[in-house]
Amino acid sequence: MVDQRFKVQKSSKKPQKNKELLVSQPVGGAKPFIVQPHEKGDIFMKIRDTYTQDVQYVEPSTRLSEVAKLMKQHDCGAILVGENDRLSGMITDRDITLRCVADSKDPTVMTAQQCQTPDVLYCFEDDDVEDTLQNMAENKIRRLPVLNNREEKRLVGIVSFGDLSAACDDKKLSGEAMTTIRKAA
Repeated sequence: MVDQRFKVQKSSKKPQKNKELLVSQPVGGAKPFIVQPHEKGDIFMKIRDTYTQDVQYVEPSTRLSEVAKLMKQHDCGAILVGENDRLSGMITDRDITLRCVADSKDPTVMTAQQCQTPDVLYCFEDDDVEDTLQNMAENKIRRLPVLNNREEKRLVGIVSFGDLSAACDDKKLSGEAMTTIRKAA
């Protein structure tokens, strides 16, 4: 069942620029990553220009068969897992394949919590596309939840490697990141 408390809302506040090194605050014990600052005057495309606002959520007790139906219904490869307004993990189509089907487990019995990846990295709306793309490559991940800002940390969407690759001005970086991510699969 989709938890309706996790409605995605676009922030009306304009994010503040910060030229210090920014370390992401991990969700569920995830490892933080560093977003590098750029020189004054540099103009980079931001995550807020690229992400998808239509994000699907399930509660940890949701059966995998329901998660898979949601993926099919919304034509997406990842569903976030949350409870009590807190993100607890993410399930991808690959997680279901490897952690359930390949191990001959029953998707009508196995829950989202049993299959999820609990250590979820995320990015912020005001992060640069190139920095986020590089971080995705370094962490070998294809999707990141997007939070509105560092103070509220409210989920506003999800960004995929494909979204960022299409928006990235540095095609060499985009290609290198794809190669790194594919090797991890």
